[in-house]
Amino acid sequence: MAICARTASSLEETAAHIRKGTGREGFSQALDVTDSVAVAAFAAAVEARFGRVDICVTNSGGPPSNSFKSTKPEDWRSAVD
Repeated sequence: MAICARTASSLEETAAHIRKGTGREGFSQALDVTDSVAVAAFAAAVEARFGRVDICVTNSGGPPSNSFKSTKPEDWRSAVD
């Protein structure tokens, strides 16, 4: 298991919870997913440690809270980018 998040304290708490629940070691690193260089370095570190990436789940938040119909396309694009 490899995970990353922006806030180191909550990341370590989550990683510890996963390790305790699964009995497996993992890799965690604090980073901002809007920094493409940091994301590439994290992915390279994961591959170096585990040999490959089997599943990648991304979640960088989303557009500001609003109804689907009221969310402008540029807000969606900004969230994805």
